[in-house]
Amino acid sequence: MDFKKEANSIVSSIRKINSIIHKNHHRIAKEHNLTLEQFHLLIHMPNDNNLTVGQIANRFNKAQNTMSEKVTRMEAKGLLKRINDKNDRRICRVIVTKKGKELIEKIKYKANNEFIQNALTEMDEGKVNELMKNLEKFSKIIDEKREV
Repeated sequence: MDFKKEANSIVSSIRKINSIIHKNHHRIAKEHNLTLEQFHLLIHMPNDNNLTVGQIANRFNKAQNTMSEKVTRMEAKGLLKRINDKNDRRICRVIVTKKGKELIEKIKYKANNEFIQNALTEMDEGKVNELMKNLEKFSKIIDEKREV
């Protein structure tokens, strides 16, 4: 069976959902006086708080000096802080401050729970479970095909 029509429809739906989520993230970032990149940096910072600027830059596929500037701006807002490594003073680690952690919780709640959860309430529980199962399966298949 040729799935060209279905594939086009799925890609179109994914793009539309992605655009809606992107606009929502942009709105939330603006509400908290963040750029969209600062918003994404915050919500994707690991809980272990043990990365160097270079490691963060690699994770976000950015140049180290670019990421260093972003960290500096977020330090000025009191959201991130550079600390010297205990074992090697040449290494500087980036941690999320208490203020940063509180903001992460707020924006993650708004971005995920409040926004997506409200949309899911428009569907019955069985359809939500079916959607989750199918999305997980589809994303796994796509990920496996990508590696070929």
